Amino acid sequence: GKHQCKKLRKELEEMERYLDWELCVVSPLTRTLQTALLTVGAVRHEGEPIKFLATEMCRERVTMCPADSRRNKSVLEEEFPEVDFSQVKDEFDMAWRDEKEDDAACKQRGIKFLQWLALRRESCITVVTHSGFLKRLFEQFGMGIASEDMEELHRRPANCEMRGLVLCAHRQFE
Repeated sequence: GKHQCKKLRKELEEMERYLDWELCVVSPLTRTLQTALLTVGAVRHEGEPIKFLATEMCRERVTMCPADSRRNKSVLEEEFPEVDFSQVKDEFDMAWRDEKEDDAACKQRGIKFLQWLALRRESCITVVTHSGFLKRLFEQFGMGIASEDMEELHRRPANCEMRGLVLCAHRQFE
């Protein structure tokens, strides 16, 4: 994991002058918080550290796997003081349960996340999230485009992979 982060961080540092991120939105699971700080944390916005905001909306698909559960909010706040956890409402992980989140619920959460992103005041946002969540989100888009492009869009993201995405909602969700 750390080797993958180091590789991506180097790529980001080489592109730094082109990146104008105002915010990094991150899943509140430990592995994404670590990835965000080890990679995106290297990039500066006009010489200032980038702001980090955690939200449950982009967390991994809820499963019965302990790796997909979140640690207590107070523990995360202490371990990751650079991250704003104000969007994480509950101290304990209320989403983790004894049954999997079905595909439809995960996809619906993905759409709500995109709507939330579209309403943010920042215009250039990076997101550090999970492959399962992204796969279900991207499966909802790309119908009618070239098959090669659709296959690429629907491909499960690799570990520590960066993908560019332009969200153009014209603030239609307000």
